[in-house]
Amino acid sequence: MTDSSLDDVLHVPPCSLGESKEILRTRTSVIDDQYALLAHGLSAGMPRDLVRYGRRLADLTDFAGYETGGLSDEPRVLVEEAAVHVCFGLTVLEIFGGDDFSGRLTATGRPDGDLELLARARQELPLSPHGARGVLDELRRIWRLERLPARG
Repeated sequence: MTDSSLDDVLHVPPCSLGESKEILRTRTSVIDDQYALLAHGLSAGMPRDLVRYGRRLADLTDFAGYETGGLSDEPRVLVEEAAVHVCFGLTVLEIFGGDDFSGRLTATGRPDGDLELLARARQELPLSPHGARGVLDELRRIWRLERLPARG
């Protein structure tokens, strides 16, 4: 039997963009600025996540594909997943922000505005961003919010 408790916890603050780029340069020579920016944004500058995203991009991506016109499949999927998180945040702001929440709630024609869909979308985010986007699209339709650009 081993003791798995920690005596000390070291708090590591998020990296600046410059620090993130430097960390990624020391970890791999194949990550250019575009992918460093992507890894920094997806990781929120958190060093552990930054290195994980950087390694994933380095392992999965044919970086020559970038030079010939755009993101290859794996980074594109990461960007699309991040876009669903943005869609979630935007939907929350549009529903709960602004004036006359009660009037907009009533206009949905549903006593609770089907806000259970918001909870379901949040539950889906880490499991299936594609599934979460479908739920968010339905919620936005119910609340008569502007349709967001199509996926992919």
